[in-house]
Amino acid sequence: MKKILITHVSNTLNYGSAMMAINLIYYLRKRMPEVEIWCECDQYHLDRLKKATGDHDLNAYQSKPVKRSNIIMKIYRFLSGNREDILHISYQFDLMIVLGGDDLSEVYQSNAMSNALFYYHINRRKCKVILLNQNIGPYTGIYKIINGLLLHKLIISTRDQRNYEYLTRKLHLKNVQATRDLAFLPLPNQEETIKEMHDNFIHDRYIVVVPSGVFVHYGLNQMQAVRVWATITNLLLSKYKSHIIVLLGHVLAPPTSNDRQIIDPLSTMFKNDPRVITVTSVLQPAEARAIIANSELVFTGRMHAAVSALATGTIPLAFAYSEKYFGVVARGFDIQELVIDCRNGVMNQVNFINTVQEHVQFINRTKADLESKIRYELNKTRELANKNIDIVVQHLTK
Repeated sequence: MKKILITHVSNTLNYGSAMMAINLIYYLRKRMPEVEIWCECDQYHLDRLKKATGDHDLNAYQSKPVKRSNIIMKIYRFLSGNREDILHISYQFDLMIVLGGDDLSEVYQSNAMSNALFYYHINRRKCKVILLNQNIGPYTGIYKIINGLLLHKLIISTRDQRNYEYLTRKLHLKNVQATRDLAFLPLPNQEETIKEMHDNFIHDRYIVVVPSGVFVHYGLNQMQAVRVWATITNLLLSKYKSHIIVLLGHVLAPPTSNDRQIIDPLSTMFKNDPRVITVTSVLQPAEARAIIANSELVFTGRMHAAVSALATGTIPLAFAYSEKYFGVVARGFDIQELVIDCRNGVMNQVNFINTVQEHVQFINRTKADLESKIRYELNKTRELANKNIDIVVQHLTK
């Protein structure tokens, strides 16, 4: 029996990451029911994955503790690949799947090199490594050179064509396949959950707003971020007078990324407005998707909220802090107007709300065409997303 380890699945309170994990487990199990699946997470998150996938044979894996030693010995053992956590994975598993998305991206460039070295050492022994559904780079300077060397023997699938072109043309990697985000595939019991949430939700006509708790990636502090999202909410209240605005938390942990950092102050600001409600309780990812699916529009700082919108035929407007938004959403669906570039403090500029208004006007003017385009692109996108499962199955059956 083949034994696999899936990493980067430790936080199911990040609904986007959880959706990718859920679909990987669910669709892989359908293809290979005999495989032994271990997830790098604690029991709480494993139980949530079991509930979401209906797979009760999952196992929790905790990384092997690293022995205490002086700094020189620590560095040597890591650089040589002889650290306990590396060796344990290398000889206990047949395959390690490092699930995307952007831990190896330009946003986390300073950590990407040590991560790549970790995967390199595991891959050169018994356990092979697949970097699945990733956004990698773009890197600069020494990071570009070293990561290119460390990644060249790993199997990689990208979440979008833009990243595939970067890895093959700029880093000159060969073992790369272009796929699409696993979260574009239907979640288990998705349609039933959408119907149930529709029947029980507070209002028929509503717009979802997903503020992002990682405001630092936008070049903002917390106060600036709250002010920007309050302005966006007021704009939507004035433009859509018959709609409720739902402030939805899409990432609830860790504390430094928690969307409640923005939503809780917004809830206080709009406490006297019955047209603004908040949803920040812990949900199953399918329930968060259902809230998005039943809405009329989605305005989001979280990319996977945009993915859930597109996956259910709802129009999103995404506020981007990194390359992934442009590859996965804008270019992936060939609709550039669905993403606003918000890097380097753009959201704090005086004319930013004018840019949002222009995009809202475009969406209102072309809504039927956009919905048709999304339906057309979604079929192709799901075919490419399913390639991720093909890649894993191929390497497990070698």
